[in-house]
Amino acid sequence: IESCGSLQYLGEMFPTSLFPTDERRWGVIPWLYWQAANIGPVFGNKLSYTRYINDATDEQKAHPLERFGKEALRLVAVMDHQLAKHPYLASDEFTVADIATWCWVRSYKWSKVDITTKPRVLDWVHRVRARPGVERGMAFGVPQDEIDKFSKERREQYKRGGGSIASNTALKSDL
Repeated sequence: IESCGSLQYLGEMFPTSLFPTDERRWGVIPWLYWQAANIGPVFGNKLSYTRYINDATDEQKAHPLERFGKEALRLVAVMDHQLAKHPYLASDEFTVADIATWCWVRSYKWSKVDITTKPRVLDWVHRVRARPGVERGMAFGVPQDEIDKFSKERREQYKRGGGSIASNTALKSDL
C-alpha cells in the first residue's frame, strides 16, 4: 500500500496522463489500490508457494496453492470484466494502475496462473508489454517469454535462490 501512496504523491507533484489530476484520477486510484490489496499479495503468495518455499512439504503447500490459485483466477476474472469496458484498467488510457498491476500479472507463467482463459487479460498483458516505455524498461530485465526457454537446471537454480529468501528456517532457529 505504501507504494500506492508514493505513486499517488508523485502523480500529484508531477502530473502526467499516467496519473491524471482531473476527475479521471478517481478511476485510477481505486484500481491502483485494488492492485496493492489484491493482485500483489495473491500473485506474490502464489508465486512463493509455487516456486520458492522449499522447506514445506507438498502436503503443507497444497492448501495455500489451491487457495491462492483460485483467488488469482477470481481476480483475473475481475480484470477481464473491467477490460471488457476499456482497453486499460482505469479507462481508455494507460495509467499507473496498469503499470502496478502488469508487474504482477505479466509473470502468470512463472506463478502458474492460467490467464489464457481470459483473452482480454492476455491481450492487455501483451498490449502493455508492447508500449515503448515498457519495452525500454524491460530491456534491463528478463526477456519476454524467457521462462518458456528455461532448462530444468535453471528452474531449479531459481527455486534454490528464491527458496533461501522464502525459507522459514532462520525463523525456526531463532525460536
